[in-house]
Amino acid sequence: MGALCGAVAVHSGAVRAAALVHGQGTPTLTFLTVAADVRERGLATGLLACITAGLHQQGVPELASATSATNTASLRWHLTRG
Repeated sequence: MGALCGAVAVHSGAVRAAALVHGQGTPTLTFLTVAADVRERGLATGLLACITAGLHQQGVPELASATSATNTASLRWHLTRG
């Protein structure tokens, strides 16, 4: 199945962050990346807000996500967002 939805952050013509959501039932955030030189500036959080707002407008109440236990940056990001 293709992506259900996604979002990108572009600055000066370059993609600086991107996110994709897949799935049926409870959709899952399956891809999220932010360029190293612009991390810790809220881009991932902004993409998440954009995606969840769009899903809520479609009547989708929640979004699932997972990360590796060894990815400390991702774990920290997930823990601060529930």
